[in-house]
Amino acid sequence: MGKVAYLGASHQFPLPDPSSRPSADMVDTFAEFANRRQCKVSALDIHRPFEPLCQTKHDLLQAMSGGGRIGFDAPYMPRDCDMRWYDRTEICQIVGRFDKILFVGDSMMRHIVGALHILLREDLGYGAVTAWNFRQDERDGCFCDGQFDTLRCGVQGIFNSDDVAKFDVDSLKCDAKSINVQNHVMPNYPPTAAELANLGDVFAAPAVDREKPVAVVYGHGHHNDLDTQATAGWLTSIQRTIAERMSKAVRRAQLFVTPGAAGPSMYDLDVLKHGHKALALFETGMADVCRGKEIDLLGTYNATAQTTIRDGKHSDIRGNLLKIMMVLNWLDKVDPVDGRARLEPGLAGAAPVPVVVPPPVSINRPPSTPESAAAAKKPAAPKPAASKPVSPAVEKIQKPPVKEPKLPEHVAAAAVAASKTNKKTPPKEATAGVDDNAGRTKQKSGKKSLSKVVPHEDEDLAGAPGPDKAPSAPDLPRRRKHDQSGDHVQ
Repeated sequence: MGKVAYLGASHQFPLPDPSSRPSADMVDTFAEFANRRQCKVSALDIHRPFEPLCQTKHDLLQAMSGGGRIGFDAPYMPRDCDMRWYDRTEICQIVGRFDKILFVGDSMMRHIVGALHILLREDLGYGAVTAWNFRQDERDGCFCDGQFDTLRCGVQGIFNSDDVAKFDVDSLKCDAKSINVQNHVMPNYPPTAAELANLGDVFAAPAVDREKPVAVVYGHGHHNDLDTQATAGWLTSIQRTIAERMSKAVRRAQLFVTPGAAGPSMYDLDVLKHGHKALALFETGMADVCRGKEIDLLGTYNATAQTTIRDGKHSDIRGNLLKIMMVLNWLDKVDPVDGRARLEPGLAGAAPVPVVVPPPVSINRPPSTPESAAAAKKPAAPKPAASKPVSPAVEKIQKPPVKEPKLPEHVAAAAVAASKTNKKTPPKEATAGVDDNAGRTKQKSGKKSLSKVVPHEDEDLAGAPGPDKAPSAPDLPRRRKHDQSGDHVQ
């Protein structure tokens, strides 16, 4: 097992056995790139190969999303299993498998497209920008890492491979007819009607090769303050447009790439909405959103932590080259038969479990006779109408009055005399008094008052009865329902 010194690193890391890995993983694939020495970028400085390689799409995405690095700007290592680092020939083959590859989203997607063209053009200095029409100041400022300066060189970035084929075809190291890479800028939610119309036209256009699938790579978040619901609505708008405009026969693979880690240059006012906590919560939330939309998820928070972040949000040339190599690893796992990333059970985009319908149960019936057939055709007797329930009050009114039994004359006379005596003598249980403040006569009842209904602290006090008032059904205290967030729901 040999050792290779990494450029710019003082340590030497042991590499896997060369016989067990493709040669591109073991060498600096940028060694022959233009401006390699001036930009001082090595593939072995970006990714450290190790054993074993990831075998499935699920393991690959988990490993790339959950990896890390030992030290600031040290080579990146996926977790548990390794990713591939492709050379130019392999990259041309992977990109050529698709009728088109669309990157839809914000400036981070544009930087990933720029990094892809660095690999397709083998130029670390100007591969991501339109250097064929540069002024001298642009050639000086948009060079090497400056290509990913969003303020100075954002407009000069390459948005699709057709521009390179039209204005600088000799710089492409792949067959220009075999690649179709496009970047569609749609950073905000909701997308504008013009943005959706332009994207729909791309999917409505006839495929160059119907046998090839279409890959869509999404990136979104910062322009809506990392609001998971806004990004979910953004994805829904795009997917609806694609479904309406694209032929059902076209196969499609989809990947969502989360924003990378925040850097120390981020403005203080942005830390609350765009800082590390917000980014971590957004990546976790988008995993659930993508799982329900048949979209694979690639998290880049861990991959960009402890790296150079130019303006607090955007990665440098090394970070973007790592991101595009991760996307290429995912593209390499897309099944050429059905056009989707190879599926594993229980993962985002997994095929639904088929519903097994039991066969109808046969019932043995006696053979039919002419008499039974005639009886079957005879209409059934109408069922008696069901009586409607009557309320207790109505039922009391509808019942005839019950005559009381006639009392003997001496008993009736005694009852009449007793009633006259009660009218003249006031009851001992009640006394009259005068309210000095209101000047009104009030009566103190000698009856026992009903016990107070003391509501629970979580109950609504509006319906609680008073001390001398019986708790009728509408006045009984109600318990409030609680939702999962702890807010009260009436």
